[in-house]
Amino acid sequence: MITGLRIENFALIERLDLELAGGLTVLTGETGAGKSIIIDAVSLLLGGRAAAEFIRSGCERALVEGLFGLDADMPLTRHLAELGYALDNGDLLLTRELSASGRNTCRLQGRLVPLNLYREIGAQLIDIHGQHDYQSLLHPENHLLLLDSLAAGTTELKAEVQQAAQSVLDTRQQLDKLIGDARDAARREDMLKFQLEEIDGANLADNEAEELLGERVRLVNAEKLAALTATAYASLFAGLDRQQSAIDLTAAVLAGMKDLAAIDVSVEPMLDSLATAFYQMEEVAQELRHYRENIVFDPVRRDEVEDRLALIKSLTRKYGGSIAEIMAYRDEAAAELAVLSQQDELQAELLERLTQAEEAYQRLADVLTAVRKKSAIDMATAVSRELAELKMPNTEFEVHFDQRDRVHPLGQDVVEFMFSPNHGEPLKPLTKTASGGEMSRVILALKTLLAQIDPVPTLIFDEVDSGVGGEAVRMVAEKLAQIAQTRQVLCVTHSPQVASFATTHLMISKDTVAERTVTRVKLLAHEERKLELARMLGGNAVSRLTLEHAAEMLQNARRKA
Repeated sequence: MITGLRIENFALIERLDLELAGGLTVLTGETGAGKSIIIDAVSLLLGGRAAAEFIRSGCERALVEGLFGLDADMPLTRHLAELGYALDNGDLLLTRELSASGRNTCRLQGRLVPLNLYREIGAQLIDIHGQHDYQSLLHPENHLLLLDSLAAGTTELKAEVQQAAQSVLDTRQQLDKLIGDARDAARREDMLKFQLEEIDGANLADNEAEELLGERVRLVNAEKLAALTATAYASLFAGLDRQQSAIDLTAAVLAGMKDLAAIDVSVEPMLDSLATAFYQMEEVAQELRHYRENIVFDPVRRDEVEDRLALIKSLTRKYGGSIAEIMAYRDEAAAELAVLSQQDELQAELLERLTQAEEAYQRLADVLTAVRKKSAIDMATAVSRELAELKMPNTEFEVHFDQRDRVHPLGQDVVEFMFSPNHGEPLKPLTKTASGGEMSRVILALKTLLAQIDPVPTLIFDEVDSGVGGEAVRMVAEKLAQIAQTRQVLCVTHSPQVASFATTHLMISKDTVAERTVTRVKLLAHEERKLELARMLGGNAVSRLTLEHAAEMLQNARRKA
């Protein structure tokens, strides 16, 4: 439970330090004194919405800090230990700070933590029931959530239904995309077939472009190559204009070098080099002859080479910068075409998967519906019993079921609370039938049931008695006191009947200090409580009669406790 609350520079609160006990604590005071401000501060402490307007005018920051006492065997205590947050004598400190710059910080045991973890911890410490609960009951979509909160054993089943529903939705999305893309796929398939035929029809070879470019050079320059080759061959081997050839001259020199070497052996290295050059010149001459013989004067072949190069250029422009890239594209296109050709098989496979997913979802959803309907009967009985204790004995309460026309993560059920406040009157939607006071008691009845299964140690009720009067408000007070026997309960109230049952009574007041409005909180002793109840009974006017009535209310409440 929360044992201490510190608030600084929050709205009208300059500084407030509260020590809180177990049982039923009520907060009373005149309208506008700041009771709801304290609830807003606690909401912020638990990870609620942070807004700059919460910061007191003229201040740079606002701070809300709460000290909580936890038992060692609580699941939250074990969870905190796993996260590395050891408790100090069972105490847990939560701190939330707002800055005028827009920055807000969350601390757990003085250590900065992310907001999502901070909220997770806060949700397990305090449950606030305020005016928003009335609004939430006006929306039938919240009725299913309330039913599931009271239905035992639905948590895992709901998770399975949600997973099954997601499987159906994902498969449908894949199938819709496949069907929607079918026309585009057909066009794509035709284009890929054409491209593969074009590439395969070209029958490209590796390095073909380079070889063709070389051949084109030779074909274009065939006459010049023949003339140059003939001149080189003649100069080297046959001789020109009755002149001796280079080979003949070299042979003469070689013969002379042999005679020289016969006289002086030191000349032999030069002789060997010259002999090698001679033999190489002979080989070059032979190669030149063969080269000349193979020079082709073929205009037809030249046109063929040009056409082939033009085809390769066209293919490279479409599919890649080289033959290697063209062939890589060809392989990718073939792979894609293979996938597209399997569209019908894939569609049939997805249809089968969808059927299986829908059947699995339906089986689980049917089980969940059965569990919910059984729980709905128990819930209706329990709510009617609680309402009877709240002076609504002739009330009928029922959970009406309908079915969704589509797969939904929450299952196939649509539920709405039906309500009849008077015997013999037909059941109608709660949102259209219940008055403000009746709605307040329905909320309290539901919260009473939830408190029996909810492990949250502290409950806060913000004017849950709104619109309730007479004997009914006394029963509301007794119900809150009953809940407070097993939970710490804080209640903002304008009802003296509710306030009379408090084990701790805090009075909220608004004063002016140094021309600034400040909210103060005072723990009331017995006589002060009697005065406050008298004020509430007399509409801010205290008289002997209201004092006597207040004393009687306190005495009766003690007897009921």
